[in-house]
Amino acid sequence: MKKTIAVCSIAGLLVLASLHSFSQQGYYKIPVWVSEKGYWVAEKNLHTPRQCIIRFYNNNNTLVGTKEINGIKLRLKRKKTKLQLKSMLEAELLQWAGRQNSAAEDLVKKP
Repeated sequence: MKKTIAVCSIAGLLVLASLHSFSQQGYYKIPVWVSEKGYWVAEKNLHTPRQCIIRFYNNNNTLVGTKEINGIKLRLKRKKTKLQLKSMLEAELLQWAGRQNSAAEDLVKKP
């Protein structure tokens, strides 16, 4: 009787310890190709695999820019492609921010 109680209590402690280790926050690592400034959405068609439209958004879900890619079949599962799209996104965000700043300056300068 004492042995079964001891075995059950040890098993219960092991289960509790394993549940605690799975519930830790901050355990997941963010991939390299994920940008903190925004995101991109690719629109492809099965009938025309060499045409793709990529839309870039900032974190406020505002459309920042659009890029059409023709003649190249994008493989969106590749890490290299995702990193290239991340760099295109950040360049598009910089251009959009520059356009927003210049538009704001034009409004201020006008009497």
